[in-house]
Amino acid sequence: MSRSFVLKKIRLLNFHNFIDETINLNGHLFLLGGNGSGKTTILDSVHFALTAGGQRMELNSAARMGEHTRNLGRTLQGIFLRYDLEKGQRNKDKTIGYVCLEFAKPGSEERFCIGCGAFATSMQAAPQIWGFEAAVPLDKLVLTETVAGEKLPVNQEGLKNSGYKVYSRERYIEIIAAKFFDSAESYRETMKLIAAGKSYRELVSRIKDQSQLFRELLPPPDASGYQKIQKSLQEIERIQENLKDQKTRLDSLGTLKVDLDDALKAREKVARLAYMSAFQKHENIHTALTAEIDKKKRLEADLLQKQSEMKSLADEIGQLEARIEADKNSSLYRDQQLLIEIKREFERNCLRQKEVEKRLAAHRSEIEKLNLKAQETADAIEDSWQNLESRFSEAATLPDAGGLTTDRTIEAYSSEYERLSKFLSDRCAALNTELAALEYAQKQIETGISARTREIIALRKQKEAFPDADGFESLEARLAAEKISFLPLFRMLEPANDMTGPVARIIEEIIGPRRLCTLFVAEASLKKARAEVVAEPFNIAVYSEREQSEPAALPGGLRRFLKFSGEHAVQAENYVARLLDKFKYVVGEDAFWKSSEENLVCSNGLVRANGTVRRVEASSNRYIGSAARETTRQTQIEEIEGKKYELELDLKLKAEKLAVTRGLLSSARRSSDSLTRFPPSSFRRLNQEYFEINDRIRIVTGSIADEEKGLEELAGEQMARQEKIRAGEERLQDTDFAALNARINANVIRKKECERQLKACTESEITYRIALESAKNESARLEMLLISREDDLRQKQKQLLAILPDLTEADLHHFVYVTSRGQQIKPENLDGNLRGAESDLAAKRQTIISRLQLDTTLGRITQFAFSEESFSICNAAGKPLQTIRAEMQEKYDESSGILQKENRELFEKLIINDTVRRLCKEEEDLKKTIESMNRLLGNLKFGNTTYRFRTQLREEFKEFRGLVHKVSDADQETREQLKNYFEAHRSLLVREGDNIPDFLDYRKWHDVELQAATDGGKGVTLDRNRISMGSGGEQSVPNYILLLSLAKVHLDHTGSRIRLILMDEAFYGIDAQRREQLLNFADMIDIGLIIAHPDLDGVTESLANSTTLLVEKTVEGDVYLGQFDFTRKTPAGLFDDAASEKPAVITLNG
Repeated sequence: MSRSFVLKKIRLLNFHNFIDETINLNGHLFLLGGNGSGKTTILDSVHFALTAGGQRMELNSAARMGEHTRNLGRTLQGIFLRYDLEKGQRNKDKTIGYVCLEFAKPGSEERFCIGCGAFATSMQAAPQIWGFEAAVPLDKLVLTETVAGEKLPVNQEGLKNSGYKVYSRERYIEIIAAKFFDSAESYRETMKLIAAGKSYRELVSRIKDQSQLFRELLPPPDASGYQKIQKSLQEIERIQENLKDQKTRLDSLGTLKVDLDDALKAREKVARLAYMSAFQKHENIHTALTAEIDKKKRLEADLLQKQSEMKSLADEIGQLEARIEADKNSSLYRDQQLLIEIKREFERNCLRQKEVEKRLAAHRSEIEKLNLKAQETADAIEDSWQNLESRFSEAATLPDAGGLTTDRTIEAYSSEYERLSKFLSDRCAALNTELAALEYAQKQIETGISARTREIIALRKQKEAFPDADGFESLEARLAAEKISFLPLFRMLEPANDMTGPVARIIEEIIGPRRLCTLFVAEASLKKARAEVVAEPFNIAVYSEREQSEPAALPGGLRRFLKFSGEHAVQAENYVARLLDKFKYVVGEDAFWKSSEENLVCSNGLVRANGTVRRVEASSNRYIGSAARETTRQTQIEEIEGKKYELELDLKLKAEKLAVTRGLLSSARRSSDSLTRFPPSSFRRLNQEYFEINDRIRIVTGSIADEEKGLEELAGEQMARQEKIRAGEERLQDTDFAALNARINANVIRKKECERQLKACTESEITYRIALESAKNESARLEMLLISREDDLRQKQKQLLAILPDLTEADLHHFVYVTSRGQQIKPENLDGNLRGAESDLAAKRQTIISRLQLDTTLGRITQFAFSEESFSICNAAGKPLQTIRAEMQEKYDESSGILQKENRELFEKLIINDTVRRLCKEEEDLKKTIESMNRLLGNLKFGNTTYRFRTQLREEFKEFRGLVHKVSDADQETREQLKNYFEAHRSLLVREGDNIPDFLDYRKWHDVELQAATDGGKGVTLDRNRISMGSGGEQSVPNYILLLSLAKVHLDHTGSRIRLILMDEAFYGIDAQRREQLLNFADMIDIGLIIAHPDLDGVTESLANSTTLLVEKTVEGDVYLGQFDFTRKTPAGLFDDAASEKPAVITLNG
C-alpha cells in the first residue's frame, strides 16, 4: 500500500480569474483549454500552495522566452488583484485570496487540508502571505464569511477563530517539509523537480547533465563514518595548531623587541640633531648681530656727509634767485614781456573769430533744416485729419456712425478718433459673432445632411426595416462574422387574415422592440451564440428553450392575429404565447371599459395590464410581415429625404447670408486698420514737434544776430592790437635784449639743477635716518634672541647627555660632530633632518603602541605596557620584554617534540573497517535502483525504440574504487596504498563542514546515462547533442523519461509523501503512442500528474484513474469549468457478464 497522500480536491478563491472554484480529482488531472484560458493558473495554484510562492516559484513558467519571461502581469499581487494587460486590475486593492489542497491519508478515508492565503494591497507592493492546515475535509473548511450581504474571504484572524492552524510564510514551508518530506533538503529538491516539470524549457535546461541530476536526487552517503575520520584528523591538526600558535607568539615578541630597539636609536638621533640645530642657530644669531653693529656705524657716517652737501646747495640757490630777480626788474625786460603778451592776445582773438564764424555757419544750416522739418510735420498733421475724415465718410453709411466735428484741436482729434475706433471695434465684434453663429449653423446643417444621407443609403441597402433596438444591428453583424445562423422574432411573424394595421401596431407596442429582436438559433449553435450575446451589453436576448409542440390556441386573444414561419416557428410561437395570450381583444372603447378582464386590449390602443391602464400607438403595421417591413422601410426613406431637402434649402440661405456678413466684416476691418495708422498719440506727438521746431527757429535766429554782433566787435579789437605790436617792435629795435634774456635763462637752468640735487640729498638723508633706526632696533632684537638661543642650547645639551650618560659635557661636542659625523650635515639641511628624525621617532613609537593594541597574539601572552619616559616595555608585574620572551622560547622547545600517535592508529581502523564497507553497500544499492528502473522501462516501447539506464565509472575515481574493493581481501599492500591515498587527500578530510569529499561519495563514482535502442539493436547513449539531433518528439521523449525516472528515484529514496509532477504544455511534438507509454510509465511508478495541454485529455487505458477539466474563459475574463472523471475498466472474466458502461457526464460549474 502506498504511503503517499492523495490529492483529492483543489479550491481557488480570488486566484486570478477563478473567483471561487472547487476542482475534484479522480487520480491524474488533465487541464484542457485554449491559450489564456486559465489552465496554467491552476498549475500555479498547486505550486503556490506547496511553496507559499517561495522556492523560486515562477508563474506561467511555460511562457518563458529564452532566459526571460514575458511581462504578463504574472506577479503574485497581479494574480490576487486579477490583473491583465488588456483590462488592467479587476479586483480592488486590499483583496484576500486562497488556494487550498485536500489530501486523503493513505489507506483511510480521512481527509485534511493545507493551503496558503494572500493579502494583496496594490500592484506596487508584494502581498502578505500565510499558510494554514486544517484537519477537516475541504467542503467543511470555512474560508468565507458574509459581511453586509456580501460573501468575502476571511482573514488570518478568521482562520484562527475557526480553529485552524495558521503559520507565517517561513514557518508554513517548514511545516510542509516536515509533514510530507524526510528533510528540508528533500523538500527543496522536490520543489525543484516540480518547477522543472512546469516548463519544458526549464526541464531541458536542468537535464543538460543527467548524471548530476541523479547525484542530486539519490540518497546522500552515511556521514557518520566520515565524521569520525574528520574528528580524528582534526585532533592531530589541533596539536599542530597549538605548536604553530606558540611559534606565532614567539615571533610577535621578537618583532616587538626589534621595534623597541629601533625606537631607542631614533630617540638618540632626534636628541643629537636637536643639539646640532640649537648650536647652529646660536652661531647664526651671533654672526648676524656682529654684522648689524657694523652696518649701524656705516649709516651714521653717510648721514653726516649728506647733511653737509645739502647746506652748500641751499646757499647757491639763494645767490641764483637774487641775480634772476635783478635782471627781470630792468625796463628792457618789462617792455619785451608786454610786447609778447599783446602778440599772444592777438593770436587768441584770431582763434575766437574763427570759432564764431563756425558757429554762425552751423546756425544758418540748422535754420534751413528746421524750416524743412516744420513743413513736413505740418503736412503729417494734415494727413491725420484727412485720414480721420475719410474713415468717417466710409462709416457715414452705417447706422449710429455720426459725423466728424469741425474743431481741429488735439482734444477734438483724440475724442473723434476714440469714438470712431470704438464704433468700428463694436461693429467688427458684432459681425464676428454673427459670422461664427452662421458658420456653426452651416456646419450643423451639413452634418445633418450627411447623417440623413447615410441613413438613406443604409435603409436602401437594408432588405427590410427592423425594430428600433440599440445593439441589434451590431450583434447581427457579429453573429454573421462568426457564421452563426439565427432568426430574430420579428422575421418569423406574419399577419393573419383578420389583422388590421392598428392591431399590428398594438401588438408591436406590447411585445416591444427588444423582444421583437429576440434571437432564435439552432441547438448546435446555441452555446456559441449565447457567448457572443453576453460578450458585450447588446441588451438583446437569445431564446434557449427547446419546445417541441405548438401552444394551444386561445379564442379572443391577440395571438390569433399572427402567423409563425421559419425553422424556429414552434419556439417563436411558444415565446409569443407567453407575452400575448394573457390579453383579450375587444373592438370599441365602450366594450373596453365595460369588460372586467384583468389584461385587455382595445382596437383604439387602450391597454389594461396588471392593474394599470395606458394608451399605446395604434396607427399602422410596421414590422409584422415582410410586406409591412418593406412599407416601413420605404416610408422611413421618404421621411428622411424630406428632412434632407429642408436642410439643403436652409443651407443655401445660410451660405448667402454668410457671404454678405463676410463682406461687411472685411470692410469694417479695413477701416479699422487704416484708422490705427494715425492714432491720437501720433497726432499729439506731431503737434508737439511742430511747436518745438518753431521755438527752436526763434532761438537759433536770435543766436545768429548775437554772433554777428560779437564778430564785428572782435574785428575792431584786433585792429587796435596790431597797432600796439607795431609801436612796441619799433621801440625795442635797437636794444641788446638777446644778451639779457640769455643770462636770465642760464641762471634759471642752474637754479633748477641745484634744486634737483637738493631734493635728491634730502630724500637720501631720510633714507639714511630710517635705515639707521632700523639697524638700532635689529641690533637690540638680535641681542635678546642670542640670550634665548644660549638657553635653548644648554637645554638640548642636557637632554642629549641624559640619553648618553657615558659622555661628559667636554666630550659631547666632539661626539656629535666628529664621532657621529655631524660635520657632514650641511647647516641648511639640519632642520629638515631633525623633522625627518622626529617623524621617524613618532612612527616607531606609534608602531610599538599599535602593535601592543592590535596584535592579538601579544594580548594572549600578557598585558604589556610601554613607558614613554624610559622607552621600555614591561608586563603588569614589571617583568621586562626580554625576560618574557626567553621563558616563552623554553616552553616552545619542550612542546615541539610531543605528538600523539594513537589517533593515527584510530584513523587507519576507521578507514579500513567502516568506510570501505559502507561504500561497497551504497554502490550495490545504486546498482539495484538502476536495475529496477530498467525492468520498468523494459516493458515500454516508444515506437520502435526502448530505453534503459547504464552506469559508467568515472576515470578520476577508478584508482580509489579499485583500492576499496581490493582491501576487503586483507591485502597488506593495498591497505598501505589506501592509507597513502587518504594521507594525500588529508586537506579535504579535515576541512570544516559536513560536505563529504567527492571520493567518499558513492554517487559521484559513476555517470548515469540514458540509452536508446531501436528494434533490439545496440543501444546508444543519449547525451545532450544526440538528443538535439532528433525530431521534436524524439528529443522530448528521453527528457520526459528522465524527469519521471528522476522523480521516482528521488521520491522513493526520500520517502516523500507527496508524489506529484506538474507539467505545462506537456508532450508537445510527441505522437499519441509515445504519449500513452509515458502516461503508463508515470502510472506504474506511482507519480501523480497534473498536466495542462490544449488538447490532451486523461481518457486513456494507460491510466487507472483520471480527471479531465475543460477550462474556458469568456471575453469578460470569467472562467467556466467542465469536468469528466475516468476510471479504467477492469477486464471481465471469461464467464462474467459484460459490465454496463455508464454514460459520460461532464459536470459544469456555474
